[in-house]
Amino acid sequence: MPLHNKFDIIDIPNYYEFTQNKKVCMSNRVGFASRCETRKSPHFLDGIDSYVFTDTHDFRWWKKNLNLKFEKTRVYQFNYNNLHRFFNRDDWGISHSCFLNEPFGYSIFQSLDYGKLPILQQDWLSNYEYPFRALNKQQFDEQIDNISELSEKERQGYLDGLRDYCRKYDNKEEWVEKYLEIYNV
Repeated sequence: MPLHNKFDIIDIPNYYEFTQNKKVCMSNRVGFASRCETRKSPHFLDGIDSYVFTDTHDFRWWKKNLNLKFEKTRVYQFNYNNLHRFFNRDDWGISHSCFLNEPFGYSIFQSLDYGKLPILQQDWLSNYEYPFRALNKQQFDEQIDNISELSEKERQGYLDGLRDYCRKYDNKEEWVEKYLEIYNV
């Protein structure tokens, strides 16, 4: 692993092990824990009561170059050592997980694990029927309103359903075998 000797690199696997299994958080504040790249749609947070856990320099670019205000958004500098602490907060309960062309969605799995109900993009896990999806800012805002109207029991039901469905991606041994089949051909 020559790059690991030169740089501080975080390896993110294409499997997820659920370890927290927290009950649903009832806060209507939105959380965003991702890189600020176009396909992650950070601009959806403009005007939304939200917390962002990302590179602050990258986030400022969106404000400066796209004239977005983000007046209701509090930004926290990403630091891997604070990841658990960010997800473990009880003052945000809706996850901005509306990412275009997301190949795996590690932060989506984390959100589910920590009891955050995600708003997903239409194409992520499209074979699973899930009502809180959006393609644009208007739909995203509508989904926040829809989630905010749910009872705790309803939110927990949606969270449990999606989390249980996603558990098929938490078997590390199975994913290692699948990768070995591909690379050892």
